[in-house]
Amino acid sequence: MATVKVGDLNIHYVEQGSGESVILIHGNTSSSVWWEYTFERLKDAPYRLIAPDLRGRGDTDGPSAHWTVEMLAADIIGLAQALKLDRFHLVGHSLGACVALQLALDHKPNVLSLTLLNPGWVAGDMPAAVGDQARIEQMIANKDLLKMALRGVAALHPDNDAWKRLEAASLKQRDEASLQGVAALKSWNVVDRLPKLGGIPTLVTRGTGDLYLSTEDVALKSVNGIPGARYEVIPNATHSPNVENPDAWAALLRQHLDRVKFVPGVLPDIRVKRVSSSRLSTRVLFSGPDDGIPVLFLHGNASSATYWEETMLALPDGYRGIAPDQRGYGEADLSKKVDATRGTSDWSDDAVALLDALGISAAHLVGHSLGGTVVFQLLIDAPNRALSATVVNPGSPYGFGGSKDVDGTPNYPDFAGSGGGVVNPEFARLMGIGDRGSDNPQASPRIVMNRFYYKPPFRAVREEDLLTSLLSEHGIGEQYPGDLTPSENWPNVAPGIWGPINAVSPKYAGDVSRLYRITPKPRVLWVRGSHDQIVSDNSLFDLGTLGMLGAVPGWPGNEVYPPQPMVSQVRAILDKYATAGGAYTEVVIADTGHTPYIEKPAEFNDAFHTHLKG
Repeated sequence: MATVKVGDLNIHYVEQGSGESVILIHGNTSSSVWWEYTFERLKDAPYRLIAPDLRGRGDTDGPSAHWTVEMLAADIIGLAQALKLDRFHLVGHSLGACVALQLALDHKPNVLSLTLLNPGWVAGDMPAAVGDQARIEQMIANKDLLKMALRGVAALHPDNDAWKRLEAASLKQRDEASLQGVAALKSWNVVDRLPKLGGIPTLVTRGTGDLYLSTEDVALKSVNGIPGARYEVIPNATHSPNVENPDAWAALLRQHLDRVKFVPGVLPDIRVKRVSSSRLSTRVLFSGPDDGIPVLFLHGNASSATYWEETMLALPDGYRGIAPDQRGYGEADLSKKVDATRGTSDWSDDAVALLDALGISAAHLVGHSLGGTVVFQLLIDAPNRALSATVVNPGSPYGFGGSKDVDGTPNYPDFAGSGGGVVNPEFARLMGIGDRGSDNPQASPRIVMNRFYYKPPFRAVREEDLLTSLLSEHGIGEQYPGDLTPSENWPNVAPGIWGPINAVSPKYAGDVSRLYRITPKPRVLWVRGSHDQIVSDNSLFDLGTLGMLGAVPGWPGNEVYPPQPMVSQVRAILDKYATAGGAYTEVVIADTGHTPYIEKPAEFNDAFHTHLKG
């Protein structure tokens, strides 16, 4: 039995594993024993799990007083300090979720993430029937009534020996803890303070069958109060999914904990919300007034909305910046995959659905790199939703790799040399493990970012947040780089059907002439860096260029597989757009690479703001 002295308490706790610390706080009429199923399912996870018994419960010894939620939170931070834990993940169930919230409000810098399982009432609005003191006194006097109540909070747990162990642990709760714990929750009201928890990756989840305590309305008060909080439901469970459906619960918790290292920090004046549209639930960053002229920012590959924050904050007065994590990136729903056979239409449809969810009829569209290609698709799919379009170092509408000449003629009928098979597998592997080093000069994500996203020797002020954003791409393997199809044509790989790199293959680009046949034709600003090595007529990420340089053996020669003229293809298409009645402006920002809006923001914003104002 492990105990630690914290003030007037001897706090009992159990622990397992090593790595980042995770403190799991049990609910009322419960104890650390209720986390045993979770411990078992996370026994191989790289985390140190710590589950204490709260004051008045389990094997924790101490005086029978101080039952406020604030005091319970103080006990837990005392435990963390005694164990010399500087930063930790917090997991709380029911009352424990309230304690976790209070601790996070009081000690935000110490909290790596929050997971709230069937959380309690955060606005002092506990129903009178739940907090009825007479009923609680009856249960204290008659343990059979208490046992019946316990069955109600874990109704789907089998009535077996394992349940008897949970029941016995719960019955160790002191009578005064039962009475005063509920009384403390009645008056506990932090709903107006929850927005201060923005920036802490938060998962709120509950059993779908909880219709009495942590109802959906109760849970959503936490979800809607905490900026960026994610909401998930667990089937086949009521108030205690950790013991009723422990497999689903533990998998969800593990997924959340594993994703935390891929959540970047956010600048102080950026607002974070989780928005669920008809197609996708994702993190969305906002700036400016809610009734401002909307500007929708779409990020590129191997990045997230984080890359747009400074640009959003620099918008002219009266403009509202909106930047989602796109499908396959950042905090977008991990279960939503990119169907490459639709080209960039998954992202285009997601953007339209987001505008619909926000009640926005039309917006200025801004896209970088892959996001620029999505803007081209948006203009094709929904030109009436665009007040204007700005594309920054966009990929060619003909796709990335596998084509030649300004008309985008495929090098081979099977589009060999494009899609998931052309990505450096070591780069993808290092992304997947969250590598932040600089050991591999060809594949370390940090080196790739600093060498190719920008023109060296530029280094971004927020390098760590931007690197975290780069690492946030989903589904390393299946989605990134995605699948491939073997080919008899050099370089012996053709596109597959899943993931973003396959989606930008010319195989799925569709009829590009649709772009210059749209009506209406919004004004287009095309901004690019003078020294872009990713999207250029001699891209170092295009196998035609690499073959010509001798970096990839077997190159069939310039007639068969020349470097893709990416910039020239964009210009040719925009020239046809202009000839057909549209208008575009090309701006080249000197001494910048693939991300000029970060490298030279003043020059970029001068052109960009002029374009917005028309």
